[in-house]
Amino acid sequence: MIHMGLLNIIRRMHLRQKLSVREIARRTGLSRNTIT
Repeated sequence: MIHMGLLNIIRRMHLRQKLSVREIARRTGLSRNTIT
């Protein structure tokens, strides 16, 4: 399970930095399915 801190980082990457789910997955080491 993802803790709230990581969830906030993922949301920030997507909303503020306009990163794709694929790029977030690459940077965090998480599966794309986990991120979406």
